[in-house]
Amino acid sequence: MPSRESLVFCVASLGLCLGLAFLLYPLASLPDRTLAASQAPRDMEEFEIVVDLGEDFGPLTVLELMAHYLDNPPQPADQAAPAAPVRKFGGC
Repeated sequence: MPSRESLVFCVASLGLCLGLAFLLYPLASLPDRTLAASQAPRDMEEFEIVVDLGEDFGPLTVLELMAHYLDNPPQPADQAAPAAPVRKFGGC
């Protein structure tokens, strides 16, 4: 049977954690307006966000990225790049 001190500790720590969660939940939740906007679909043309892909590709808009994805869909896993050729050591 657990001692009285350990039960008091468990109940106090559980109460503290639930109290902190109750107090900090409003800071972690999204506002209702943002949540409603995130659940409504948008047209692809409405995305004017610019994504920087580094020095190789530079900044591209989401519209350009989606157009590239639609023109060049990813290959299925079974049709990935062919396996590398097996190298055989020729010796001297």
